[in-house]
Amino acid sequence: MPTAVARAQDPTDIVVRYSGPPGCSSAAEFIERATPRLPGLALIEGQGDVGLEVILTENQSGVAAELVIHLEDGGSLSRSIQASTCDEATEAIAFVASVALDPGARDPVVVQSARPPEGDGSHRATSDGARDEALEDDDAAGGAERGRRGRRSPSAGGGGLLGVGAALAFGVAPSTMLGPELSLRWSARRPGAWSPALLLDAQYLILEGHEEAAGVAAFHQGRANVAFCPSAFRVGVLSGRPCLGMAGGWVESEGSDTETPGQATRPYFDTNLGGHLEVALGRQSAVILSGYVGVPWIRDSYRFDATVFHRTAPVTGGLALSIGARLW
Repeated sequence: MPTAVARAQDPTDIVVRYSGPPGCSSAAEFIERATPRLPGLALIEGQGDVGLEVILTENQSGVAAELVIHLEDGGSLSRSIQASTCDEATEAIAFVASVALDPGARDPVVVQSARPPEGDGSHRATSDGARDEALEDDDAAGGAERGRRGRRSPSAGGGGLLGVGAALAFGVAPSTMLGPELSLRWSARRPGAWSPALLLDAQYLILEGHEEAAGVAAFHQGRANVAFCPSAFRVGVLSGRPCLGMAGGWVESEGSDTETPGQATRPYFDTNLGGHLEVALGRQSAVILSGYVGVPWIRDSYRFDATVFHRTAPVTGGLALSIGARLW
């Protein structure tokens, strides 16, 4: 297996980007604490490809700190810790960086430099598996750091996500329909303007006991949707995607407590625009909030005797809240 060669004697410029609450640390403070531990790297603030991202977030337990390492071969890795204060978080994440980027490791991690690499790329890091193995030392050496827990970066949180939850829909029936939802998403692993994803979801929606002057109506809808999501963004643990989809299924209506009770089943199709938000809960799960607005292809009317009491709206919509588990 090929390995990375030694770094050049001249320190490599690595651009550091910081984000966090106002007055809670800075890129300069991180650089000041990390530089003595990384003599082979010149950590800088400035222009160029970002090599290290330091993200601090305040929460109920104190301050969460995340270090995202952008690799020269285009991948990324992440480590995070929980601390009581901004100062503790900055010190701890600087220590994490020194362990993760130790040039003396068996398979050194080669972080993205401020300028594109020259030559044939023989100094690049090894495969993803080798990089992960190299960072195992981070977890062992950081046991004394408060609340540390290694995980993949949400920017690399693609792959498959299976969601189960509840949905509601508007416009198909006279009032809101409720029911369960099952979803499956496959996505690319990095956010950006081109980060494609395919989303499949199925819903079974119900409205019972809708009362009109001439009788009582019930509606059942089965709806399956296929959506393509071309891009993605990520801010901390929150990520999102805009999507374009097409749905198909059926709507079953039934009238009762009327002189002429009846039942009918009609096909349903729509073209829709949607949004898909995720809040990561560690490596393996996420809370999923999704919504859409759709234009139905068929607008059916519903009546008791000669009185029309509802017609499918020209624009329909829905919301869903699910808990998701990562499949791979």
